[in-house]
Amino acid sequence: MSANRRNDFAENLIGSTEPIGPGTVLVERCDAYRHFAAQCVELARHLHSPYDRSVLLEMALLWSRLAEHAAKIATPKEFSETP
Repeated sequence: MSANRRNDFAENLIGSTEPIGPGTVLVERCDAYRHFAAQCVELARHLHSPYDRSVLLEMALLWSRLAEHAAKIATPKEFSETP
């Protein structure tokens, strides 16, 4: 993957997220992070360069960890709010 394509991919991922806010936004953020991880894995499958594949798989791992962290933050807030 060329440097320009990596930058475009990163800008698309970063630009597609909303600012973190209370309530359901954190849950939506979790889903977005999981989606980004899946996109990284899918792109890595199509690359010929072992280095580029490893970079995208590392990004996928980091997105997954971020999703887990966001889920831990969102869960107590979701259950503690009263309708």
